[in-house]
Amino acid sequence: MTNLQMSLLENAFDFLEEGADRLLQQEQTPRSLKYAVLHLSSGVELLLKQRLYNEHWSLIFSDINKADLKLLKSGDFTSINFNDARIRLEKISEIRLDERHKKTLDALKRERNKIEHYQVSLNRTTVISIVIQGWSFVTDFVFDHLQLDAEQQNRFTQIRRKIIPLRDFVSHRIQEISADLDKLGKNDTAVVRCPECLQDALPITGEDTECLFCRQPFNGRVLEKTWLDMFAWWHESWVRGKDIVHETLLQECPNCGLESFYQMGEDSADPIEHTGLQWICFNCGHHIDYSVFMDTCMVCGRSYPDESDEPIGICESCVRAQMDD
Repeated sequence: MTNLQMSLLENAFDFLEEGADRLLQQEQTPRSLKYAVLHLSSGVELLLKQRLYNEHWSLIFSDINKADLKLLKSGDFTSINFNDARIRLEKISEIRLDERHKKTLDALKRERNKIEHYQVSLNRTTVISIVIQGWSFVTDFVFDHLQLDAEQQNRFTQIRRKIIPLRDFVSHRIQEISADLDKLGKNDTAVVRCPECLQDALPITGEDTECLFCRQPFNGRVLEKTWLDMFAWWHESWVRGKDIVHETLLQECPNCGLESFYQMGEDSADPIEHTGLQWICFNCGHHIDYSVFMDTCMVCGRSYPDESDEPIGICESCVRAQMDD
């Protein structure tokens, strides 16, 4: 039989996945809820230890004065507990969790202690709520405070995908990020559907960005292709205006001048049904909603905003070109 070996982070992810699987069982029993709490709690505690370990390996010893590399390698030592890990993270690593996450961790620890140290008496609604909030903490903590390599990122993504479809998680997470979404709206920042979690929570700024819902990061230089490959499925192949004028999905942006200006389709599967965007530029984030009338230029075939009282059907560029001639 092959020996089992897992790193600290791999062990955390394994507990998290097992907890997610328990929560997602078709027939949810008191036993499945019990282990959903226990495994999530263990996974969270290991994530906290991983962040301390990244700071310095000695910080995961309960008594730092007894920190010893030989003991660390053997695993034969008393590690830091849940509460002390949070204290060290704040005082040494300067990681200050917000109040909602602190309350979530307190509730998670409380339910775990009931299970581990006393008879089991679980309120199904309460447990599911705590577990879902716990997963919201996990999502933020991993992306905010742990530097994952590509393989670790893929592993966490696989686990996270299991929990995201849960309706309760979706409702809770959307409520948590609603203030941030409102702030983006007030700043006139366009938000589109995320290719990863399919929630309308991905800001488009022209720079590297990340989804507010699932915290998936996106490289600004490749976001355009990633997004169009996911959502422009109804087009045989999306092309730039200079290639096929009559079937273009990307035109010249009136703000930055690059051919990254995308017209959101009217198909019900397109994000236009959710965002209200009419056009958006993936290069600079410039966008136009449906309050602006967009006409099609009779000369070049491109769309352009026309707010004149008497539209003439020709864009400014073509008008200037004709005047120069």
